[in-house]
Amino acid sequence: MRGCERTADGVLVRFDDPEPGLLGDLIGQLIALIGGETRTVGTNSKDPFERWERDFSSDPEDELFEDDDPAVRRLFPNAIPHDPEKSDEFRRFTMGAQRDTKVADAKIVLEDLAGVTRGGSCQIADENLSAWLKTLNALRLTLAARQGITDELSAQEAAERPDHDPRAGLFLVYSWLGWVQESLLEAL
Repeated sequence: MRGCERTADGVLVRFDDPEPGLLGDLIGQLIALIGGETRTVGTNSKDPFERWERDFSSDPEDELFEDDDPAVRRLFPNAIPHDPEKSDEFRRFTMGAQRDTKVADAKIVLEDLAGVTRGGSCQIADENLSAWLKTLNALRLTLAARQGITDELSAQEAAERPDHDPRAGLFLVYSWLGWVQESLLEAL
């Protein structure tokens, strides 16, 4: 990536050739991870009654993710860890909206990426910047969980992995996403 710069309409991002495709692939995997492609009832509905009907009529277990996936746990942390019953109830009434918001943000980024020019530039409108930052953060959280990065020490250990370690490439992507996120923030 060659950086970001503020424009009158938002932020112009200048990607190198393979980066928009990589980012699009990662976002597609994020959407699949959080179940965005399997939800059809009221997924993009702005009608609160439709969303409430979905939330109240669904089985609470349908909204919960498997707790054995560290990436999902990182994206949707337990709000009330000391009370599993209240935590499950909280998830039942918030998980659908959280998931819908993350998917909607990711799809905004995908739409912007579809407009990448031949030179690798992508114009991000001001109203889409929040979606970009939240989606980049969700991608970094996912990659951090997959690599066991929980603090500065574990991040340093991940950075020092030998090239033959399959996770070494993941760390490079994790670092690149951090640089993209930082560049966007600096351009604001």
